[in-house]
Amino acid sequence: MYDGLYLLACLLLPIAWGVIVNWIFKRWLNASPSRNSASLNDYQI
Repeated sequence: MYDGLYLLACLLLPIAWGVIVNWIFKRWLNASPSRNSASLNDYQI
């Protein structure tokens, strides 16, 4: 009965997590404009 809901959660949770992390990262970049591209290389995955 919950197989469809479980599958939906498995598909949506990683997408939602990626969107949230990307949003936070962009806000963090906007909040610290003094950082240059050289310092961001340490945070790349």
